[in-house]
Amino acid sequence: MQQQQQKDVCAICLAAANPRGGGEFLTSPGCCGKWFHQSCIEDMKKAGKNFCPACIKPFPASPTFTAPTVAGPVPAPFPPSPFNNAAAYNQGTLAWGPPAQIPPPQIFSFGNTNVQPQPTATGIFARYNSASQAPPMSGSLQEDEIVATETPVKAATKSVSKGDEPKADELQINIIPEYPEEGLAAKFPFHVRVSVVFSPDQTALQEQPRNGLDVVCVLDNSGSMSGSKIDNLKRAMEFVISTLTDQDRLSIVTFNSSATPLQGLWKMTEAKKDASKNIIRSIHAGGGTDIYRGMDAGWQILQQRRTRNPASCMFLLTDGQDGSNLEQKKQLARTMRAQGTSLFVFGFGNDHDSAHLLDITNAGEGSFIFIETNDTVIDAFGGAIGSQQGQLLRNIQVQFQMASPNIIIESVLAGSYTQQVDTTTRRSGHVRFADLYGGEKRDFLLQLRLPEIPSPAERYEIVSVRAQYQKYGDDTTVITTNPQTATIARVTQLAATRTRNPEVDEQVQRLEVTASIQQAVAAADRGDYKNGKENLERMKKQIESSISYTKGNPMVRGLIDDLNDCQRKISSRDEYVSFGGRAKMTETADTYSKQRAVFAKNSNMMYMQSASSVACQSSALDYRNNISSPFVATPVPAPVAAPPTAPSGSPPAVASNPATNTNPSVFSWLGGAKKK
Repeated sequence: MQQQQQKDVCAICLAAANPRGGGEFLTSPGCCGKWFHQSCIEDMKKAGKNFCPACIKPFPASPTFTAPTVAGPVPAPFPPSPFNNAAAYNQGTLAWGPPAQIPPPQIFSFGNTNVQPQPTATGIFARYNSASQAPPMSGSLQEDEIVATETPVKAATKSVSKGDEPKADELQINIIPEYPEEGLAAKFPFHVRVSVVFSPDQTALQEQPRNGLDVVCVLDNSGSMSGSKIDNLKRAMEFVISTLTDQDRLSIVTFNSSATPLQGLWKMTEAKKDASKNIIRSIHAGGGTDIYRGMDAGWQILQQRRTRNPASCMFLLTDGQDGSNLEQKKQLARTMRAQGTSLFVFGFGNDHDSAHLLDITNAGEGSFIFIETNDTVIDAFGGAIGSQQGQLLRNIQVQFQMASPNIIIESVLAGSYTQQVDTTTRRSGHVRFADLYGGEKRDFLLQLRLPEIPSPAERYEIVSVRAQYQKYGDDTTVITTNPQTATIARVTQLAATRTRNPEVDEQVQRLEVTASIQQAVAAADRGDYKNGKENLERMKKQIESSISYTKGNPMVRGLIDDLNDCQRKISSRDEYVSFGGRAKMTETADTYSKQRAVFAKNSNMMYMQSASSVACQSSALDYRNNISSPFVATPVPAPVAAPPTAPSGSPPAVASNPATNTNPSVFSWLGGAKKK
């Protein structure tokens, strides 16, 4: 009882604070463990009493983090569209613009390690002029710098055409028309599926060490995190630490009503791993919830790095409801995306604000992960850190233009990803992806209007597609793939019956299910659970009559299972609000919209998970199942089970297990292909 009073009651004015927020937040000066309102401490200092009223010791100095002022435009994360020559587009002739110029940051390349000085900051981070002006932190907040071991090579932006190289494209493009032939009359809508798959050379991957990673974990330790939540979070962090190598660096920030950096970016040597685990064990829960302070503190650590690993990410975990400062949070997330930092947002438990967290996630093109039970935070962190340990492409821009006269783009169906169409001609455009991990793919649909033509054409060109991208760790080279062109036949008489291409239909169903779940969430938010359930039921009937379902496409059949699950989650207000229904539906729609999962809960989500993420999530499950003490685990190889047949075009999900150095089946942690 006394411990609870210390966390929730100010020891100066004796006023209580709600762990979820409301009223003034509590903070601890860190001397004797008593909790106080910050304003009460400031009032004491103004009165000349610079000591703790409980133990009479001087208040220790602690780092403070000033909220950044949002000013100026957000840096553009991608280059402008390279298309030009609208007249040539209107005539149907291909006139690709020059390769997109992606301005590189100031960077020096040292073999497999890039040491990048902090560039001059503008906008919301104008208060930091350069890394040289940010003094190195001492003690636990120090940064372990990356040491250059080779002669630096001066950076110079260059463009490489894959046609000039003997190797096949690592980023493969596939274009599939909705039907192989159309009549001579005008046609709308006509769909074209565009797929991009990152298929790295496996031999090269074995020979090349993976890039180092900078990870900042921003962890909620408010009062509502007490008990098994905080205990399992500590175990999850220990697993993350165990997967990192001495190439990687880890920083830890906790937040409640204020943010507390616990350690700077430490290289994960064995000694530093042990020290990090000790820091994790010292975390306790108490106080309110201020997500923005935590995000800002974590981002400042990444912004002020004196040296940088090629890849970086932020884990943001909260179980709270803090709707304040949304625009500032989104601004931070957009800046992370623009500067190449991956964002993972974990909603822990059934009563967090999933709508608020999804807004933050989408601003950073990140991943929203719902943690339904306290112990599965270990699995979720495992899948997320595993996704960062594969090979990576960044700044992918898939460009398309119409290949015959008068074909018009009516819409681009790309889920939540950024897309743009030339509004003058409506004959060219692009879709952008911040990054792709090895084995991942992205699909989008072009909805076209085909013109009437006077005579048959055996080879009628519809659209040409190419992509530009960069390899992570090389900000100086823009790679352009060979263009691919899709064709159909235009005939005088169409067959009496014909069916849509099943691979195009698969994407139609995926996108429509995404929209259907989003509409059901909107209805449930209004309290209209009946309408939401009916909407999902209509979607199920549509899928069951589709050609991809009839042909046995496993992903499309899995959509039925997900819709059934969503119907259960929306069956009542209690199920939707109190038992995580909204969060689960939000996660499902976000996964299908982005085609990315880092914590797969069923075999359908597995198809959208990278191989390294699958392997690391499997290892995390082994770790969780074999924990013999609060912070000791004995991982064992997972049982082998035969994986199901993947959908057409899906890459194989096979990777080395980083914890056990084995190759367990990617479905071993699901008990085969069985869905939950």
